[in-house]
Amino acid sequence: MTRADDTRGRQGARATHTAALTLIMLAAILGPHPVLASDRSFCLEGQGIRAIEACRRALRNERDTLALYRALGGHLEASGNLDGAIATYREGLAAHPGDSQLTARLKISQSNRRERAWIEQRNQAQPSGGSAEARAQFTVNKIRCTTRTGDDALRACEQALSVSPDDRELQQRLAQLQASQPVAPRITEQAQPPAPPPPETVPSAEQSRQRALVARIQQELTDLGYTPGVADGIAGGRTVSAVSAFARARGLAQPTPALDGALADELQRALDEQADALERLQQATRLLTDGRFSDARRLAQSTAQAAAWSPAVSRQSDALLARTADAEQAWQQQRVRQLAAEVDAHLRDGDIASAKSLVDEALASFPDAEPLQRVRDALAAAVIERARNEAAAQRQRAGDEKQASAQRAFAAGDFEQATAIINDGLALAPGHAGLLALASQVDTAQRDAERLADERAAAARRVEQEQERAAAAEREQADAARRQVQAWLADAETALAQDDFAAARQKLALARGQAPNDPRLEVLQKHLQTGERSVAIREKLQAAAAAADAPDGAENALAMLDEAASLTNDALALDPDAKVLWQLRSDVSARRQSLVAEQQRQRRQGEEIAQITTAARGLMQQMSRLETEAAAREIALKLDAQKILEQVWSSGR
Repeated sequence: MTRADDTRGRQGARATHTAALTLIMLAAILGPHPVLASDRSFCLEGQGIRAIEACRRALRNERDTLALYRALGGHLEASGNLDGAIATYREGLAAHPGDSQLTARLKISQSNRRERAWIEQRNQAQPSGGSAEARAQFTVNKIRCTTRTGDDALRACEQALSVSPDDRELQQRLAQLQASQPVAPRITEQAQPPAPPPPETVPSAEQSRQRALVARIQQELTDLGYTPGVADGIAGGRTVSAVSAFARARGLAQPTPALDGALADELQRALDEQADALERLQQATRLLTDGRFSDARRLAQSTAQAAAWSPAVSRQSDALLARTADAEQAWQQQRVRQLAAEVDAHLRDGDIASAKSLVDEALASFPDAEPLQRVRDALAAAVIERARNEAAAQRQRAGDEKQASAQRAFAAGDFEQATAIINDGLALAPGHAGLLALASQVDTAQRDAERLADERAAAARRVEQEQERAAAAEREQADAARRQVQAWLADAETALAQDDFAAARQKLALARGQAPNDPRLEVLQKHLQTGERSVAIREKLQAAAAAADAPDGAENALAMLDEAASLTNDALALDPDAKVLWQLRSDVSARRQSLVAEQQRQRRQGEEIAQITTAARGLMQQMSRLETEAAAREIALKLDAQKILEQVWSSGR
């Protein structure tokens, strides 16, 4: 066996061992039953209808998986299917009796369903949606917007803003929620199973237990109403923030406790207390149903104060308080309407004493009720009207007597006496129709003329004032348009200075739409064209420089420089005073001359190299011939020397 074979054998053994270890760890994590890893992972970490389907597929394979029941119930709540969530939690409690998280979330879902049913019932009872109901719903949505978190708070903010879009508090809260909302991961058409971790990243048993503990802490924080993110067992920034918020609200000694068993036990105690608080809120709901508004309000407020560390309890108590205020207001309005109707009936019958007694009694119970204040004013008006009618009857009789006397004086031709009697009668009975009619016969013409003159003057003043207002509005509009155009032109000038030609073009287009004849517009448009062409020329110069550096790229570089020269000439035709264009034209010309000179130098250098190569080739051939002749002579000399040696040898012998 070679060393390579031995190495491959050891690597194969390590790979087999690693694969076996990975399978063992995955089996330990996924549980003893064959649940698909993709369905389980997508159920616990996904969102939407696909996550619901993945949870149901996983539950068909392992009915006693507690985390799957919690995840499926949460997905159904998020989708608005409260009935499905309640059924899932009940099924989970049947498989895992006594689980505090499932119990708490079941109570929350049931409370939310009752709240939804109450709102739907109220809307069905009054489909037209009166102003009081609209204000009550707006109050509920505003409370949810400012106290809740996540998607529930976003929906409440959007619904409240649809009623009051100018509410700055709602606008700021919505912006804050949108800024803190995590970006949901994009879900592909088919969830893929996660790739197994590398051998060196397979978690140990202790790491698996710690991750399960962190996932439990995350789920418990979620059940309490905090936002630690997905219960994936990874202690990220949102998890740490949620733990810190819980610690502050709970009054723990450490501002950011460690994610250990002690924290999990504290969260479990909080969940148990939250379940008790939710039960008390259900009692408050029953008190509200029985019409005991004060008792329901006191119980909801005391429960919220005792469990102030629980956002879930705070949301439920806020909603219950809003419903209590809404119901109490509706009852008060109904009772006030009944009392107002009874008072109106007494007034129609002329029974002012009974009406006054009923108004005093009603105002003692509802001092701020607007309908009762209205009927109280009507009652006072009725009393005043009765006294006024009696006085008017007396004045009418005195006026009738004066009218008869004045009529006799008028018939006798004593106009001065008639006028004096009319004035005396009008002093006793101002507005007496007969006296006024008689007096009008004297000065009808003069009064008609004065009245017409006054009416014309008033009409002229109104027309003049309206014209002045219209002219001022037009001037203000024109000034605003001019300021806007100047702002656009200033923005365009700034964008040109920063070579942001797209922004400059946009601002110039806006300015042209408002003031097409503005003198600055043409100047800035010319600068824009000059800048764009300058960029194109510089790009051509850069491309020509790059082409010149490439092998055999001189011709391409010359063509690009010719294009740059053409662009420069076109730009100078539009803006002959642009110094940058003249500088670019000089650069293009200089680079072209340099490139042409370089081409000529390279051409001469090539010719010289060719001549040297030809001369060297001839010299080499001549040297080859000389070497051949020298070799031949050397051979001849060696032969001659050999012959001489042979002769000497022969002579010696």
